[in-house]
Amino acid sequence: MKIKRFIGNAIKNLTLGDNVENINGISFYNSGIENITISSSNPNYIVKDGVIYSKDGTVLITPVNRTITSFQIPSGVKEIADYAFHIFSKLESVSIPNTVEKIGASFNYCNNLISIEIPSSVTSISSTCFSSSPNLKEIIVHNKDLKGSPWGCVIGDKAVIWQ
Repeated sequence: MKIKRFIGNAIKNLTLGDNVENINGISFYNSGIENITISSSNPNYIVKDGVIYSKDGTVLITPVNRTITSFQIPSGVKEIADYAFHIFSKLESVSIPNTVEKIGASFNYCNNLISIEIPSSVTSISSTCFSSSPNLKEIIVHNKDLKGSPWGCVIGDKAVIWQ
């Protein structure tokens, strides 16, 4: 089963069963869902501390609480999935650990995100990672071999600071 999108504020608690195969951050945009439980026998996903991950915990799918202002990605996460923080309009800061290697189209429409630091472990960023995040003024990058800047950043390469 593929989860497309929940719309409206009627559902506050959601339980997903064994057969859910495809979830992304857009699935829960504008939904009002506050709590998600995923069957422990689901082969694809887990929920830990209010965040949906791949079953092995290496891919961050999306936090459930869409009103967060800051988020610390746990060590061990290797990939930030497409749409992980899609339209997290209140998000101001994200801490990315040195275990992350790939960042998808993850930070679109993050209106309050002003700065983000990309660790040297990251070897791939989606070309649309920061699209429509109008206040993003600083992308601090610790891997000078990383290609594709500015990754959709509205103000372009002048936001990228190579370190």
